[in-house]
Amino acid sequence: MRFRRMYSTLLSVSMITIGLFGVGQAAAADDDALVRILTKAFLAQNFAAYCAQFNPDIANTTRGKEGNISQLVQHIRSDVIEGLSKENAEIVIRRSADAARAGALLAIRRFYQSDLSLQRQEIAAWCTLSIPSDIVEYVQDHDGQHDQFDRAIAAAKKAP
Repeated sequence: MRFRRMYSTLLSVSMITIGLFGVGQAAAADDDALVRILTKAFLAQNFAAYCAQFNPDIANTTRGKEGNISQLVQHIRSDVIEGLSKENAEIVIRRSADAARAGALLAIRRFYQSDLSLQRQEIAAWCTLSIPSDIVEYVQDHDGQHDQFDRAIAAAKKAP
């Protein structure tokens, strides 16, 4: 539940910040829905990659049916872009990656402060105590509700 709440806030802010709503690309699919699905996966992957410097075992402790978070993201990415034109797939991937990067930076920057030692301790604690459980929650949601993920992707691709 925490990951969903955090993701929802970060996604909204990052998509607005980098202007991803209404960018003017016409497509048969609901690109915004596909971007949201892929952004959530990329955000979890970004947190895992960043936090690996403080928690080197994060990839092993957040594994699911598809493997580690990078393998899961590759699986979701493939599902999201399957059947899209090359141009549309590139747009969805780029928008998702940009939104996830902005969201991850916003999350990390909330720890910034003048005392760099304290800042590093707080980020390390976040990466060790919060992020792994958030990623596990996301992985378990995907593993346990895979059919819902597939239906959401299919519905987005059918949207006018």
